[in-house]
Amino acid sequence: MLAAERNIPGNALHYMKIYHHIRQMVVSGQWLPGSKVPILEELAELFGMSRLTARHAIGLLVKEGFLEIRRGKGTYVLEQPEEPSMIFRGQTYWPPQYWPIEGTVTEILFEEDNILALPSLGPEASLVGSYHRMKRTHSVNGQRYGLVDLYIDQVVFDETPDAFRTEPILTVLNRRPNLPFFEAKQTITCTRADLEASEQLRVPLGDALMAIRRLVIDGGKVLYLGFIRYRPEFVKLEIDLITRQARLASED
Repeated sequence: MLAAERNIPGNALHYMKIYHHIRQMVVSGQWLPGSKVPILEELAELFGMSRLTARHAIGLLVKEGFLEIRRGKGTYVLEQPEEPSMIFRGQTYWPPQYWPIEGTVTEILFEEDNILALPSLGPEASLVGSYHRMKRTHSVNGQRYGLVDLYIDQVVFDETPDAFRTEPILTVLNRRPNLPFFEAKQTITCTRADLEASEQLRVPLGDALMAIRRLVIDGGKVLYLGFIRYRPEFVKLEIDLITRQARLASED
C-alpha cells in the first residue's frame, strides 16, 4: 500500500487519489497536451485499486476537460486554458530575502549530468545548454518539509559542486566572482500534492502545497531552473506594504 493511501480515511473517495494525481500532472505541465495517459490497468496497479475505480477517476477528468478518450487509441491530455488567478507583482532584492529553517537537513534523492532539455520552459529564455539535474528533500527534526527539483548549467555546477549540493542555490550563485548581468524571476503559487510529493513529503495526495518556480537567465540562456514544493505549515511570508505617500517621501 502506498503511504498516500494510509493518509486518506475510508473507501468512498478512493478514486479521488487517482484524480488528484493526474490533475496535478496536467496542471503543472509535467504531462503535456497530447501525452497519452497510462491505461486503466496500469493506474489500478500503481494505486492498488480496482480498474473500475481508475475508470471513475478518468471519467471525472474527461468531464472536466483535462483528458479526452480517443476510441481505439487511448486517453490523452488536452490543452488547458490558463486558469484565472489573483496576481501580485513586485520586486525584491537579489538574492531574495529568505531565511531557511535552522537545523535543515538536505537529502539528495538522485543526480544526473548533461541534461539537454528543460521542463515547462516558456518564452522567458531563448537558449538552453547542458544541465546538472538534482532532486532533493529538506527536513527538520525528522520532518520533511521541502521537495526540490533543480537544473543548473553544467559548467556553473562543475565550478563548486559541493556547495550546490549542500547550500541554497541562489546563495551559491550570488558568491560567483564577476557575477554577470542576469534576470531572475520567482513565481509562488498554491498547488496540490501529486503522487511523488505525497510520498516524499508524507502528506495526503491532493493536499495543499506551496510551489515556487525560480528562473535565472543570463543573456537569454538559462543558468538555473528550480521547482520547489513546501508543506505550507513550514512557510511564512512577511511583506511590508508601503503606501504611495511613504514611497514619494523616501524619494525626496
